[in-house]
Amino acid sequence: MRLIPVYNIAIVFGVTWSKAQAKFAITYTDLFLWAVGTAVAAHFKSINKKIRKLHYEAMSELDWRRIRGCYNDVVRLISDLDRILGPQLLLSYGMGLWFICGGILLLLDSEIGTLKRVYIFLSTGFWVLRIIFSTLSLASVHEANISIRNSLHLVPTAAYGDEVHRFAIQACHDDLGFTGMRFFTVTRSILLTVTRLPPKRCTLPACDSTTTSYTDPCYCLQLAGTIASYEIVLMEFNR
Repeated sequence: MRLIPVYNIAIVFGVTWSKAQAKFAITYTDLFLWAVGTAVAAHFKSINKKIRKLHYEAMSELDWRRIRGCYNDVVRLISDLDRILGPQLLLSYGMGLWFICGGILLLLDSEIGTLKRVYIFLSTGFWVLRIIFSTLSLASVHEANISIRNSLHLVPTAAYGDEVHRFAIQACHDDLGFTGMRFFTVTRSILLTVTRLPPKRCTLPACDSTTTSYTDPCYCLQLAGTIASYEIVLMEFNR
């Protein structure tokens, strides 16, 4: 006696509906992360534009205080968003690695047909593009913060006051960016870099030569190397 019928319209509809909802949730999460990364980076770019547009000599301590206040607001926003979106970001990268590794493993199977191989190739390429766009969008926050840091290098000595000093120290020591629950930080180097980041010294006028590093030693998520490593493991288990 069969406990589950071979074909049941209710079961088929339920499974199809569940798969559609799962795909929609994953796609919506990626689009939301892209939008958040772009919006936060726009705030940093706006601050950097204010710094570059105004003449340093004409900026008073009050002007620098207002700009630093805007910078602090964005920093707090990033901290709150990173705490909330960390699990979604980690899940997004995990799902991407899962489908990419699975797609590559299926492409290495010589028994599948041409039509199915083309479908798997396009599907895997689609997931690769999703990860690339997600990384570039979220990494723009880190890049925009670096641009502000570089703009502070251009402040002349005559315009260098207490507020500029505080702003420079904060921008120098804040290594901002979105993280996957603190497991990794999303930067552009996450795509191809397979290296250990050495400590960096702050070169802003606000810091002397004895200043401690503003970037602690850490390891980048080796995305390309990770995919290759997991693929080798999957190939060994598939034998």
